[in-house]
Formats: sequence, structure tokens, C-alpha cells
Amino acid sequence: MAPTDERDAVVDAVKGGDALKVKAYAGAGKTSTLRPTLVIRRHRDIFLLARWRRSHGTALAGAGQPDQRCVAILLFERSKSNYLTIADAAAMLTNAQFLPCDSAHEVAMADHLVAQRRAFRKPLRHIVNAPVHPDFVLTDTSPEVVIEVLGMAGNPEYVTRMAAKRQHYRAASVPFVEWNAPAQPLSAVRLPSPVGTASEATHAG
Repeated sequence: MAPTDERDAVVDAVKGGDALKVKAYAGAGKTSTLRPTLVIRRHRDIFLLARWRRSHGTALAGAGQPDQRCVAILLFERSKSNYLTIADAAAMLTNAQFLPCDSAHEVAMADHLVAQRRAFRKPLRHIVNAPVHPDFVLTDTSPEVVIEVLGMAGNPEYVTRMAAKRQHYRAASVPFVEWNAPAQPLSAVRLPSPVGTASEATHAG
């Protein structure tokens, strides 16, 4: 199969670090034929890198950062020349203590909670049939308090999802705290005190 001009343009754009939109009807086969095009041009690594950036861009951005970690799982294949090559990969962003996070803002919140010596949990996945998936949950309060990190305030879909979360928390009488990361310094977020803090202070006095 000879590469078309359009396929070559996609390869060259990705190789140069740029993005290129390909317009196609469903089932047209334009995207599915990019793989053989890349193999033909010996740029299979470029194809994989582009796919990893699209799927794990947030995690990859954490690589090399002093307060972030990029945890990766790599699948290797042995080539005909007996060399190991990366065939696929998955990556996850974490903070320096390897707590899984979905954004740099969540990393900042995780670090803040650790520095404050708070007891909390970080839900790793959306539980089946659960109406919401909180970012963090303080477990040293009674009742437990949800923490939501808002990082995409201008995204209509995100705003709608957050409104649904608030409605659920209020209906279920679940206390929650929000941090509007782009507009509010983390130091301004007021977290409820851990259980026992107030009584211990009174007793000590």
C-alpha cells in the first residue's frame, strides 16, 4: 500500500510536534490506514508517541517535574534483530508520594493534605452505579468531607457535571469543599478541622 499525500502529511505533522486534523466519514478508513503508512515509512515510534500523548498527555507532562511522578507500564516486543522495542504503554500521574492524580491541580491538593497531615483517601476509580466520583475524601472528620478540585471551569460539559455533583452532595447531606484552582490560591481553601482538634485545644487550656 503506497502512502497518500494526506497520510504523509499526518506523519510529518506528528513528527514535527504539530497537530493535524483529518476529516473523514465514519468507516472511511482514514485513521485505520495511518498505522501501515507509518510502518511503511518506518515511523512506528512516532505513531505510538502520538497515541500516548493523546491518551496519557497529563501523566507524561509530570515526567521530570520535582513534585510529580509519571508511573508507566511498558509492553516490550523483541524485534527480528533481537532488539527490544516498546509496543504499547500506559501512564498515570501521581504526586511525589505516588498518590494517583488526574491533574497538576490534584497533585497540589494531595501535597497540601499530606503537608497538613490530614487523613484522606483518593478514590482510584468510579465505583459501578455510584452517582459521583469525588476527587478526595477527608476521613479524619465526622462525617467525612468530600473535596472537589475544579480545574476546567470554562468547559460546558465539566460545568454541567460539577453542578450535578453539587446537587447530589446536597441531596445526600454530604459536606463538601471546593477548590477553584485557576482562580483561587490553595492557601485560601478552608478545610474542616480533624475530629478531636477543638476538644483537645479546650482541654489543654
